[in-house]
Amino acid sequence: MVRPDIVCHRHHVWQSPEPRDISAVPEIERAQRNLRKLRKTHGIHAMACCVRDARWIISGWVHMPSREPKFEDLWQDRRRKLDRPEWFRSWEPPAHIMTHPEVVTLASALVPIYLDPSHFRRDLREWEFKAHLRSRLGLDPRRNPTGAPINKFFYMVQMDRARWRNPKIAVITETATPRTAQ
Repeated sequence: MVRPDIVCHRHHVWQSPEPRDISAVPEIERAQRNLRKLRKTHGIHAMACCVRDARWIISGWVHMPSREPKFEDLWQDRRRKLDRPEWFRSWEPPAHIMTHPEVVTLASALVPIYLDPSHFRRDLREWEFKAHLRSRLGLDPRRNPTGAPINKFFYMVQMDRARWRNPKIAVITETATPRTAQ
């Protein structure tokens, strides 16, 4: 069973954990529609894994906003439009609301590695895929800072390849997707 979307498109409300009017930020609703397409196209399992890891990558930039000023500007602009507190942590609901469009964009870009475990051996090299992820987020694809969250993600995955396809640890709160069956 799939629970309803976290964004009510009719009333322009982010529904969890407390209702929040998002009509001033239409990109959040567009992101939710894209997430719904991702779920319909690739299924809950792939979507849950992609969103979990995309959220993990994006939360790395929430902690170090000065490394990607584009994100800092976007998120602070959304924060003002949504009338949220000036400072937030990546695990708090305001951060999930403000970073939702980037999480969905990155989740859509991560789909190939979850659908095909031999993706890097066949199609792309890892550095090309990292550049692809950065360009999908609107970042300079040539920059590849050592401490960037995308690099940390790939290092983590190399250490634990089983995590890529393990739905047991995929809990997606901002998408209202239930934990997949164990």
